[in-house]
Amino acid sequence: MITVSSIGTTHSCPQQVMTGEQKVDPNALKHRPKPWFNIGRRSSVPCVDMRKPHPLGEGIEGGIVTRHISALVDEDEDEEDTDEEEEEEGRKSSENSRIYINDYGFIYDPDDEINQSHDVTSTGSVIGANGFRGSNVSTLSEMERKRELKKQKFNRENELKWVHAATRLQADNVKKSNKYKKLVRRGIPSSVRGRVWLFLAKADVYRQPGVFDELCKRGPVPIHEVIERDIHRCYPDHIHFRDGMGGTGQQDLHSVLKAYAHYKPDVGYCQGMGRLVGMMLMQMPVEDAFWLLVATIEGYMQDYYTPSLRQLRIDAQVFERLLKVQDPPLADHLEKNDVIPLMYMTQWFMTLYTMSLPWASVLRVWDVFYFDGVKALFRIGLAIFHLSRDHLLNNCPSSSELLAYILHIPLENLAPKPLLEAALQIKLRKQSVQKLIAVTAESMDAAAAATAAAVVSPPPSSSSSSTAEVSTSAKRSVQTTTTSTSNLSTDDPNQGSSDPDTLKTSNTTASSPPSSPFLSSASTVAPPNSTSSATSSFSPLAGVFKTRKRAGTIHK
Repeated sequence: MITVSSIGTTHSCPQQVMTGEQKVDPNALKHRPKPWFNIGRRSSVPCVDMRKPHPLGEGIEGGIVTRHISALVDEDEDEEDTDEEEEEEGRKSSENSRIYINDYGFIYDPDDEINQSHDVTSTGSVIGANGFRGSNVSTLSEMERKRELKKQKFNRENELKWVHAATRLQADNVKKSNKYKKLVRRGIPSSVRGRVWLFLAKADVYRQPGVFDELCKRGPVPIHEVIERDIHRCYPDHIHFRDGMGGTGQQDLHSVLKAYAHYKPDVGYCQGMGRLVGMMLMQMPVEDAFWLLVATIEGYMQDYYTPSLRQLRIDAQVFERLLKVQDPPLADHLEKNDVIPLMYMTQWFMTLYTMSLPWASVLRVWDVFYFDGVKALFRIGLAIFHLSRDHLLNNCPSSSELLAYILHIPLENLAPKPLLEAALQIKLRKQSVQKLIAVTAESMDAAAAATAAAVVSPPPSSSSSSTAEVSTSAKRSVQTTTTSTSNLSTDDPNQGSSDPDTLKTSNTTASSPPSSPFLSSASTVAPPNSTSSATSSFSPLAGVFKTRKRAGTIHK
């Protein structure tokens, strides 16, 4: 064996590496620090036997081996550069594979400072390719740390109070308590939020053991095809519903909507229900979410998801009247540009604001909604207009600009604190809102009945007399409705619905709704004060707004 002193090793073909007299296992070299040159590392490196003349030269004296080794050194340096480039690309790829998630489970882009996935207050966290999650919050200062500890203590105390209420008290008694009203307006702790929603909605009244599992086992119905198409559009930026993230959100969403279509065949499924169910699944198990959906639609949003959207059209007219009283200049501006409430309330009310507000605000709105009922939806809508008033009046001169801004209000303008403060300053009476809804429903039914009767062509001989008779009958119907509810303007607390947390319009006259689900306010409502002189003194808005010192219109 010949030793090449310039390298410091003796190489023997094919599997033996010698350093002095010691034999070394070639596999052990893989774990050593990488030397500047390793002639035996690559399988393409030829074994050079110095006892024979090299085919390309005359041995070591001719410098052939030296030149060959130099070429290998250059090749190895090029390979090291390539390895570094690959490592850099791998690092960038790993960085790109990270998924940034805010406190509520929504995926967001850290470079997007405006839309942090529906949350303008979240600190955020990051999930790497290996599923590791870590907070990106910097070290808190002493003052921030004390504030955080105080907040945690407050949340623990609230948790105990809500657990006590849900296990020992009745929902109706809790809703009458000023103590719990203050607690719910400050936000229900996230650890017990789902349980409290079930308690306030009285979901146990509707719960039937084994029914949900039996409904899930039933065969498909035609509406299931629509559900299949829609579930992929529900919260695609949430880890619980995103494909490939290991969550069961889409499967659970499909199960709840399918079960409800069997449970309530006359309602079946309507767009917007998926947003509600998705929100519920983020807070509770799948069966609890089903019964909360049943309690929400039956107790709070009845007739919202029927084919005619009857209750939504009624509430749209109520909201229009409330806005005219609360902010006349803005209401006139919207009316002049033909922007009617149905254009934006469909997105607001049918999804319970899950498509319009930051997620922190959505959670707070749902807390108040299950405590106060549908009245909370009106207050939040009026508060949104209050916060956006200046922009709508000064920067939106056309209907397209108005509607575009109303449906896409910047999320940073609707943070929880200013939104809830503005909403709670609007003093609405729950019973008076319910009475106004009942009056509007009866007026709408009377107008619809008159319109349906007028469509029927009478015999030619009695054309004029029949038309006059139909018109007189419609006027009498509206007059009777208005007269029967004129005593409601006194806002007597002993009258109206006995259940304070549900809106009941079952006393209204039921008639076949119009074929179109959307009707303009001018064509669907006969104003009560325009029917006869006997009803001109009645205003359905009388007593709706509280007459406290802080009350009144925001902008008169």
